[in-house]
Amino acid sequence: MAQKTLFFVQPYLMRKQKLQAEGARTFINDGEALRVGADMARRRAGVVVMAQSYDTDRQILCRPEVLRIHGHVPDEWMRNRQGDLLDRQAA
Repeated sequence: MAQKTLFFVQPYLMRKQKLQAEGARTFINDGEALRVGADMARRRAGVVVMAQSYDTDRQILCRPEVLRIHGHVPDEWMRNRQGDLLDRQAA
């Protein structure tokens, strides 16, 4: 089984009292994704940094792993977080 992991940064804006997702950015290592996520968090309502692994042979995606949450994000991300990595900063 050949497995590969990509890292994503999903930013959110607050529009008319509702969170709206912007386009996600993709990275090949967690350090860069975490750095960009922290930087984006200064200008967004919230940011989710996650890892997504997949089996390249069978083309099966694994469940995303939340690496860090900054600010305000949709509730479903809060239910999937890794507790000790949670960063609930004021946006």
